[in-house]
Amino acid sequence: MSGSLGLIGLSVVCGIVGQLSLKVGMTQVGLISTSSLQQPFALVTRVATSPFVVVGLLLYAAGAVTWLAVLSRVPLSLAY
Repeated sequence: MSGSLGLIGLSVVCGIVGQLSLKVGMTQVGLISTSSLQQPFALVTRVATSPFVVVGLLLYAAGAVTWLAVLSRVPLSLAY
């Protein structure tokens, strides 16, 4: 049971830090507007090469995988 609580905590931390990292990365990328959407390749390149965005997505994915492990171990009501 204590291992499951640790996994729940890890999932939450990954989600929080991932979201904060995504926010910092997208702030550095800049505003996405209709004019930036006219050059989608340049926009995708800017987003995909932002280290904060990449780390944020990896942390978010790690949190999701950890959450799946939690769901396989404990009832959903306990997990939440």
